[in-house]
Amino acid sequence: LHKEYRRQRQMCIRDRFGDEADALQEQLTAESALATALCNTLKKFSESIRFAASEFIELDTTGASQMGKK
Repeated sequence: LHKEYRRQRQMCIRDRFGDEADALQEQLTAESALATALCNTLKKFSESIRFAASEFIELDTTGASQMGKK
């Protein structure tokens, strides 16, 4: 009886750790997807900022040259 009880207890412990490992894996997968999405968003934002800055510089240069002609 004692041997069967120990075996059952060990199986319960393995099942519990297996469930916890599965939950952790799901959480890590979800966090990885969020991190990837955040990186992609930051990359697009950075590209937008660079584009806006280049447009501003071009506009500023054009505006400054036109002001000198007046």
